[in-house]
Amino acid sequence: FGLVQAKEAIIKQKIAIVVEGYLDCIVLWQAGIRHVVSPLGVAFTPEQAKLLARYAERVVLAFDADAAGDEAAVRGIDVLVEAGLAVQVAQLPRGVDPDEHVRAVGAAGVQQLFEQALGVCDFLLSCAVARHPTRDAAGKVRAAQFVLPTVAKVSNRMLRSEYVRLIAERLRLDEHAVTEELQKVKPRAFKPQPALAPLSQAPSQAQGPQAERLLVA
Repeated sequence: FGLVQAKEAIIKQKIAIVVEGYLDCIVLWQAGIRHVVSPLGVAFTPEQAKLLARYAERVVLAFDADAAGDEAAVRGIDVLVEAGLAVQVAQLPRGVDPDEHVRAVGAAGVQQLFEQALGVCDFLLSCAVARHPTRDAAGKVRAAQFVLPTVAKVSNRMLRSEYVRLIAERLRLDEHAVTEELQKVKPRAFKPQPALAPLSQAPSQAQGPQAERLLVA
């Protein structure tokens, strides 16, 4: 959603901001952030990722700051990395949606948030440690195993090697052992997630002619 309007800005900046819902997309666009699109839900598809890769080199995910948004970010990272895109994740205040945040801090504040987005490995490690406390060896191993499925999708061998080094360093694991585990990793399993209702069924919350033009994308 919104790619028709955002394509020129994405090509110019080589970056795409990806938000979860159409309202987030519309509000950011109205605030002057033009390189923003939405998959209309949390189910980011390989086809959408390949389409985005035609115009962008890097993607900043700005999903809702809640458990569902975190899960969507992890899912989106895997799909986008496999499409050859560099990925970062914006750290919104907990419980805040992108449209709420732009209303609170303005376009400049949101743009700063995007510029400070976490790299993919840093974000996944923070999620891993939150899910699997690293107080003992078993927790460290589980945390590493949470991150490795994404690392396995990275096509650049030097970048993949750097991610392995970071994982070993942050979790205090043997780097050679992490590399060996990477060779055995299986794709990450996700529960099926429904997309948002089609726009024809969604309540109209946008105002103004700019929003109307976006809604026909």
